[in-house]
Amino acid sequence: MNIQNLVRTSFAKLDAYQGVEVAKKHPCLDEGIVLLENDLPIGIITSKDLAGKNYSLLIDYLTPKPMVDNTEETATVLRLMKDSGHRILMTRDQHGQFSGIISQSDVLTHLNYRLEKQQNMLQTLAHDLRGPIASIRTLGQLLGDNLEKPENIELLSVIDKACDQGQKIIEDILASESLESGTLNLTDQNFDALVAECIDSSSGLLAQKKLSLNADLRSGTSCDIDEAKFRRVINNLLYNSIKFSLPGTAIAVLTFAEENNLVMEIRDQGIGIDPSKLEKIFDKFTDTKRIGTNGEPTTGLGLYITRQIVALHGGTITAVSDGMTGSTFIVRIKKSVPEVSTII
Repeated sequence: MNIQNLVRTSFAKLDAYQGVEVAKKHPCLDEGIVLLENDLPIGIITSKDLAGKNYSLLIDYLTPKPMVDNTEETATVLRLMKDSGHRILMTRDQHGQFSGIISQSDVLTHLNYRLEKQQNMLQTLAHDLRGPIASIRTLGQLLGDNLEKPENIELLSVIDKACDQGQKIIEDILASESLESGTLNLTDQNFDALVAECIDSSSGLLAQKKLSLNADLRSGTSCDIDEAKFRRVINNLLYNSIKFSLPGTAIAVLTFAEENNLVMEIRDQGIGIDPSKLEKIFDKFTDTKRIGTNGEPTTGLGLYITRQIVALHGGTITAVSDGMTGSTFIVRIKKSVPEVSTII
């Protein structure tokens, strides 16, 4: 999204050769005042420009500030404001002419509004989808009690799988949005035991694809983590490896301690990931999603959710693959989670 609709074309203006006292008393100083010379804008001042200086004329308070295009992306402008130390900047149109001003507070207010609107929309969508999916599943179960034709039984199986996938999409959407709050419910957990429990729960999926799993769990310690959220990390990565593994191959799960970190590695011998797409696989609704080796569908949210949870724990996740001989996912988390965690 660019800043074009956030540019303020109505703003305070003062002649650059007026005395500084006029600006100090101006009610719009904190919102930025554009200085004019011969009725042409030459810069912008805020209370920050006046602080700690003692000049007579406003023009003497002008400091160099970046000027941004109306079509610039909001993320780029926010980064420029942070790097330059100026929260209010002048903007220019496609002809390079002054067009208005953009403030950090206006951008952040708009982004927050969009986020709240998106979250409300997704929550409503998920709620509305749950009802029809539950109804379809119930009808399928009722039909299943009164079937004579084998082909109808097969159709009911298709309905059931579709319901499962719809439910998975709903749960992933709700999980991805709830993570935006950035909160953790930390408890002391035996890291190896938690991984082992998740491995046990995946035994059915492993058997279906005739996969073997070798576990070498040697972190030998406990840590403060959000059990429910981190269980999702482990299950997501295990399911991902199973989904893209070839029948008859093996998956390896390792845990160990590394200085101040706990490390978990999950390695498979599946179809691998194109090295040029390794970073994009963690994007929200990534366009790199693929069907599993047994036709398993994907929502494009699993690895995004996984990375968000790992980041909340002050950790990192990386993927390694040559695109041909399987993939390895490496999770590192701090033994002690930082008090303030940031979603990447």
